[in-house]
Amino acid sequence: MDHEVIYSSRRTLCIQIKDGRVIVRAPWRYPRTKIDAFVSSHEGWISKKLNEKREKTPIEREYSPDEIAMLKKRARAELIPRAMELSQKSGLSANGFSVSGARTRYGSCSWQNRITLSCFLVLYKQEYIDYVIMHELCHTVHKNHSADFYALLERFIPSCKEVRRHLRNGDHL
Repeated sequence: MDHEVIYSSRRTLCIQIKDGRVIVRAPWRYPRTKIDAFVSSHEGWISKKLNEKREKTPIEREYSPDEIAMLKKRARAELIPRAMELSQKSGLSANGFSVSGARTRYGSCSWQNRITLSCFLVLYKQEYIDYVIMHELCHTVHKNHSADFYALLERFIPSCKEVRRHLRNGDHL
């Protein structure tokens, strides 16, 4: 099985799946034959993870520049008004909302309480969109993922643990 090896000052081997590639992190001077054997012994797990990644989220699909432009336009029309509505209903306010083409995160909240939402979020069902928006609005109060943060989020989204699990599993419809 094809794999890339990255050597560093670590004590153990680990396998990562990133952007459809198999990456093995290994200690300095670790024998290549042992690394190859390690990868071979984990081929079933690697295949399973690669298949899961292929089926995962709409964010991981390739989009043309025109498609991304349309998603951003749609996101500005749908996500920003919804974010302002949820902000007003919750009493949590941000210093503005914007849309990005981010693929690695659904949303972010800056230290200045400016919330940015991924244009790809419009491809998800409304329950997940509301979760992400409320998650970022809660960051205007708590800038971390502490117990207090999740307690606040749960006040607004009682099913937040379940929704978070679905998002992490790549469920989107």
